[in-house]
Amino acid sequence: LTACGSVDDAAEGPAAADEGALQIVTTVSPITSIVANVAGPGVEITGLVPEGVNSHTFEPPPSAARVLADADVVFINGLGLEDPTEALARANLDDGAEIVKLGDEILPEEAWIFDFSFPEEGGRPNPHLWTNPPMVKAYAQVVRDTLVEHDPDDEAAYSANFEAFSARIDALDEAMQAATDTIPEADRTLLTYHDAYAYFAEHYGWTVVGAIQPSDFDEPSPREVADLIEQVRDRDVPVIFGSEVFPSKVLEQIGRETSVKYIDTLRDDTRGDTVLLRPARDETMGPGAIVTMSDERENSHWLIAEADRSFTFDVGLVDIAKDRTYTLPANKYNMIFVDPTGEED
Repeated sequence: LTACGSVDDAAEGPAAADEGALQIVTTVSPITSIVANVAGPGVEITGLVPEGVNSHTFEPPPSAARVLADADVVFINGLGLEDPTEALARANLDDGAEIVKLGDEILPEEAWIFDFSFPEEGGRPNPHLWTNPPMVKAYAQVVRDTLVEHDPDDEAAYSANFEAFSARIDALDEAMQAATDTIPEADRTLLTYHDAYAYFAEHYGWTVVGAIQPSDFDEPSPREVADLIEQVRDRDVPVIFGSEVFPSKVLEQIGRETSVKYIDTLRDDTRGDTVLLRPARDETMGPGAIVTMSDERENSHWLIAEADRSFTFDVGLVDIAKDRTYTLPANKYNMIFVDPTGEED
């Protein structure tokens, strides 16, 4: 079990979680992140699926039953992604608690996408809606409405959090479209390891020509690898995208044999490194406070910033607050210095 998801940007909410706080359980990391952005720091959030674990084959441990029994709301992706977890939740939820299947809520059946890893005869569509920014916003709307239903006293905070998160999603969507527009339509092809980009491709006008990982989520057979190598050559695929979540020597082999660039830094089923910021010199987080970003590595990261202000980095907007969790890219930097005057970054 992993505690609390990522709360990015200027999330509001009850000042601190207490015994009366909503108890929220989530599943995969992207869902945890979306819920945390809308809920804010005053809601207890527990993500059941550990980072780097294949969500399609994840079986919740027996200890998860106790966590689910205490939940007010269980947010899952749905669309068949977390069936074992959903079954365990239904067997243990208390009266008045509910399961919210975000994908089923926002995506009508006629819009389901079936493909390489998710054939129609299997009855389960591709569930990776979170690679499509408008669908992420739709997820967040459902989360906001659900939280307000369970905690109407904090409706203003949840709505403000949603609006801030929505603005960031829109900015990402615009940036992705602008980047796509720089690529000729004929070259907008994707060959990935994990089949997570169907809704991304549909939204931005890309074509997913294949997924290395078979529908049973095992490694491909030698015959399948040979077919993929031939496909890469026939389609003049310029780059193969791997995943930090699903490392594969098969992709390296395909890249070598086709002389195609191989990139293995995508994170499709996880949100990236999570670090916890805490005050190092004072408890008030006043201007100029030094904040330790502890991510359980040998070397801590440091950030010098002014409280209650946002500074734009290449990783997005970061707003400093006490005991809040933020997501930063792996191995990006060890130290960031921010001029409190705002004149120089």
